[in-house]
Amino acid sequence: MQFDSASITQENYRIFVDFLKIKLGHDLGEGKEYLIENRLNPVCEVLKITNVNELAREIKINPYSALGNLVVENMTIQETSFFRGPRVFENLKNNIIPKLIKENVYSHTIKIWSACCSTGQEPYSIIMQLMEDFPELENWNISLLATDVSENALTKARSGIYSRFEVIRGLPTPLKDKYFFETPDNQYQIRADLRLKIKFQQVNLLEGFYALGGPFDIILLRNALIYFAPEVITGIFQKLRGAIKDTGSLILGESESIMGKTTMFNLPIEGTDYFTPAPLP
Repeated sequence: MQFDSASITQENYRIFVDFLKIKLGHDLGEGKEYLIENRLNPVCEVLKITNVNELAREIKINPYSALGNLVVENMTIQETSFFRGPRVFENLKNNIIPKLIKENVYSHTIKIWSACCSTGQEPYSIIMQLMEDFPELENWNISLLATDVSENALTKARSGIYSRFEVIRGLPTPLKDKYFFETPDNQYQIRADLRLKIKFQQVNLLEGFYALGGPFDIILLRNALIYFAPEVITGIFQKLRGAIKDTGSLILGESESIMGKTTMFNLPIEGTDYFTPAPLP
């Protein structure tokens, strides 16, 4: 069967919109036909499916097939890099971690959840920052859970292997030289001791958070809520509140806010960019 790059019809576009909302809670909305075509045409070509219109028909017949999972994988590709969003890491260094060190001085434990971690640059950046800026935490029990809906992204994250381009994006050269080694095929792999400090797990945010090992001191959910339908966002905030300590910190993306979406978290205090849990009723 020969691949042809025919444009997606409106009827078949709606099939993908409804499918992604059910599977992921993502609200693709209108006018994103180009996104479907760009991300799924390569899938069609590899699987010898005529075009995205035929793929839509297959998904409609059996949305829970391996083909459906493949569509999910390709539609959840996320942009990420090491130390992305410098203000986040400034807040961790200057406000959040020092506060936790004081609060948890007797338990010597800190629990962090990096949600929607994609290929792992965010949790690895956090580990490197803790090792560089807080050597006093060396003997603490630091639990860092990193989750994503994409098993392909998590496979890469677990390997800790990145291209030269991925490594130089946001990663200072001294940290590259200290924590990475070059592989025979000219890629870079993060040291095994850092990889072992992170638990990578597949999690769909539509599901419950009760089995993740919380409550957490810090939850990072950056640049993900923009893809969800409003009613799904409300439910996610409710579950986040149940998964975070009363004294915890919630870090969202720079363009994301809780305004009009939830009353379960407080707005950031002046000089910070993170949200704190509101008292439970």
